[in-house]
Amino acid sequence: LVNLAALGDRSVVQHQLVVDAAGVALFVVLLRWRSDGLRWLGWGCYVVSLLLLLAVDVGGSTVNGARRWLAFGSFTMQPSELAKLGLLLVLAQVLGSDRSWPRRLVAALAVAALPIALVVTQPDLSTAAVLTAVTATMLVLGRIPLKALVLFLVAAVLVMPFGEHLLHPYQQERLNAFLSGSTDANG
Repeated sequence: LVNLAALGDRSVVQHQLVVDAAGVALFVVLLRWRSDGLRWLGWGCYVVSLLLLLAVDVGGSTVNGARRWLAFGSFTMQPSELAKLGLLLVLAQVLGSDRSWPRRLVAALAVAALPIALVVTQPDLSTAAVLTAVTATMLVLGRIPLKALVLFLVAAVLVMPFGEHLLHPYQQERLNAFLSGSTDANG
């Protein structure tokens, strides 16, 4: 807040104060929440985020060629941020069940595919990569055998080169800058 105040834009400081106050209030509510209620919170965040991601496709705000935000008056939000929380909590529930590992794996991949696909269509490659990394981490923590995970990793690496043509030019530039070790996509 001090840094924002130093920039001199009072509206940004006020907006951040509102967001911080909402975060503290949510923290206090969740602190008193029973752990079995997290199941409903996870599925609630997951379903709401999917609905909001669908709403982005219909009436989202476009900035720099990407449609990622929803505007509610002066308040804007990026539904993919809620998808991160919802996916994490739902994957914890799915992978923590007592089903066999193949059934847990299939359920987890099905749950993860929906928000990742919706985020890719925005296009938001970086958030899709974060959701994929969250899914991969949860699969490891969810006791899915390493042999199955290695098989998926090998398949993903083999398929990746075929997907590069699906990327937008600015995404290709970012990817090439990342892979070449350049700190500037413009050279």
